Amino acid sequence: MSKWWTGTIEGFSHVEDHEVLYEVPVVSRYFVRSYPRDLSQFAGQEEMLAADWPEGTDEGLRRRHRTYRRLLLSPVVYAEDVPEADFQYLRHYRHRIREDIERYTGFSLELYQNAALLTLPEQRARFTLFPDSKAISDIVIQFAALARQRRVEDDIPLQFDGSLCLTAPQFREWVRRCRERWGAGWSKQYREAGVAQTARDLLAFLEEWKMAERDPETGAVCLRALLARTAGRYPADFDPSAPQEGNNDVEE
Repeated sequence: MSKWWTGTIEGFSHVEDHEVLYEVPVVSRYFVRSYPRDLSQFAGQEEMLAADWPEGTDEGLRRRHRTYRRLLLSPVVYAEDVPEADFQYLRHYRHRIREDIERYTGFSLELYQNAALLTLPEQRARFTLFPDSKAISDIVIQFAALARQRRVEDDIPLQFDGSLCLTAPQFREWVRRCRERWGAGWSKQYREAGVAQTARDLLAFLEEWKMAERDPETGAVCLRALLARTAGRYPADFDPSAPQEGNNDVEE
């Protein structure tokens, strides 16, 4: 039989059959969502989200809730990733949504033909997610700058959704060019890493932030529209011959 530990986690941390019982404050209802049945009974996240609303709830209210949630919890909302009616709602009510977002969060709404996202006019420490202090963030925005240049110089056509698709060898080649141009200022980890490792880390980050997606069958890498939203370079007085102890400031 399980033993209950009140207000302490010692047993819970070290013994598998121990559980912890805490007093649940009233404020928890605003942070911990309750569901009508055990979570193990849901087939997936969509079913869990649907359970938020009682049967018969107006679809317009559901759509408004979905739109605000996606904007606040996702790096970007692409038109092709959501129901057409949801993105049309975003376009139609963009002024109202922008007012709400700016009034209550401090973020700004940016709406393009196929994408919408929230940005900060200025970097603020408590909100800074990207670009942050991680070495890979510098590489991402430098790679974005190189991608813009290469697309124009190589006359590579964009897809209907604004993405730019490369073969796996092309992607690694662009990473190699990025390394040749700016690698002297990278962190020690990436100055010493090979192109293949840097490409893997870069792609993983781009996928996590919806800046790229990889075709699992062909290995092709499609650079998505959000990547074109930012680009970075070192300041004009950057000296690549100077010893690099860590990350360097990159102008965005």
